[in-house]
Amino acid sequence: MNIMMDLKKCCNHPYLFSTAMMEAPTLPSGLFEVNALAKASGKLVLLQKMLKLLKEQGHRVLIFSQMTKMLDILEDFMEGEGYKYERIDGGITGALRQEAIDRFNAPGAQQFVFLLSTRCCYYLLPGSAGVVLI
Repeated sequence: MNIMMDLKKCCNHPYLFSTAMMEAPTLPSGLFEVNALAKASGKLVLLQKMLKLLKEQGHRVLIFSQMTKMLDILEDFMEGEGYKYERIDGGITGALRQEAIDRFNAPGAQQFVFLLSTRCCYYLLPGSAGVVLI
């Protein structure tokens, strides 16, 4: 058991622990139920409030995580909240990465959030005016 990794998981979201994830309420699609997902983590409660405000103000958001499993949870959260998003992590190849970046940076893009793993993202997103980093 790696105590440091468990503490990181604990600070991010309880669904990062397999027992909590298995007991979590899910939708028929297999996604986590968004209200339970948010209520389980103070970070997601705050993120829920921040994203609503940032969206209303016309901002766009980059969210970085060291854990791709946390990005999986955030994907369910984005789907549940109805936010359009892009994601880049270590499993995304170079051409697909550039396509995601181009979609996010395109004029009038609908994507509000970009989910990024810190390990694979050494890219800057050029032209991303009005972007908020979280």
